[in-house]
Amino acid sequence: MADTTIPGGHGDLPVYLATPASTQPWPGVVLIHDAFDMGQDARNQADWLASEGYLTTARMRRPPRTRGGGSPSSSPPICAEQMANAGQPGPGSSAGR
Repeated sequence: MADTTIPGGHGDLPVYLATPASTQPWPGVVLIHDAFDMGQDARNQADWLASEGYLTTARMRRPPRTRGGGSPSSSPPICAEQMANAGQPGPGSSAGR
């Protein structure tokens, strides 16, 4: 089990790689981080899946994306808007009527 990177078209993707002890070939799982990045719980889940025979990569969060391709310092992250609207009724909702 190790932190590593996977090469990608837009730069390296940081991942946690959990490898089974059994012989190859392995089925694979891509584990996505929760809202608060790649914590110990996600690593524990990846390790557990590896112990069950699954090659598991747990994706670590990249710097926040922004609207319009700006840098995080020049415009707010997309998720900031989503978090600000959390719990608000969506379009077509009958909440608050």
